[in-house]
Amino acid sequence: MTNIWNPDQVREVKEELRNMRLEAHTKQLSKELRSARAALEQERKLRKVQSDTIKVLWKEIQSLQMENEMDYNSFDNLNRQHFNEMGRGYSGDVQRATLSKNMRVTERKLSRLLAGASMYEDSDSS
Repeated sequence: MTNIWNPDQVREVKEELRNMRLEAHTKQLSKELRSARAALEQERKLRKVQSDTIKVLWKEIQSLQMENEMDYNSFDNLNRQHFNEMGRGYSGDVQRATLSKNMRVTERKLSRLLAGASMYEDSDSS
């Protein structure tokens, strides 16, 4: 016995299959689009954090440079004053003490700066 299909039924079945495939493909593309948008939003947030970090670091560098210039000027004035008072060359003890103090201050500031920057690196790895 031969099955004879009605052409209208065949057309309906084909159309239904086509619609099912189209719907599945649409769902897959929608899922990929949501994923791409989420990745893009994460990238924007990361760029914002990086930009803010760069701004903070730049301000800290400018602050350190200004303090360094002020320390240098005060050190230079101290040496001139000492030279004028003593009537001879710079005192090695005063020079060493001032340099040592300035280095400790700078090291503390740089360690705080680096600690703040590492906080952003740690959050970046997640």
